[in-house]
Amino acid sequence: MIILVKVMQIDDILEISNKGFALVGGNTKIDIENSVQIKDLVGKEVIVKSFDDEELNFKVTDVSISFSIGGHLLIGIYIGYPTNISKVKKGSTIYSKNIKLA
Repeated sequence: MIILVKVMQIDDILEISNKGFALVGGNTKIDIENSVQIKDLVGKEVIVKSFDDEELNFKVTDVSISFSIGGHLLIGIYIGYPTNISKVKKGSTIYSKNIKLA
C-alpha cells in the first residue's frame, strides 16, 4: 500500500524562463526545520490531485523555498514543460510518496 504525503496546495502556476513551470504554494505544517526535506523531491515524482480526483504525475526538476514577510513557508516546485500542464489548476493538491514530512 502506497501512502501519499501532502506536500502543499497549489496557490499559483508560473512559467519561469529556462526552468519551466513552477507550482507555488505553502503548507502550514512544514516549518523551517523540516523544510529542507522538500529539497529531496528534486529528481523524484510528485502527484497532483485535482478536484475531480484525477491524478497527474510530474518529475520535479528543482525546488525553491522562501518565506513570506509574515514568516510563512513558500514552496516552488518546478516540473519543466509538461504537455499536460493545462490540466493543473490552482487549488489542486501536490502529494509525494518519496519523502516524509514531520
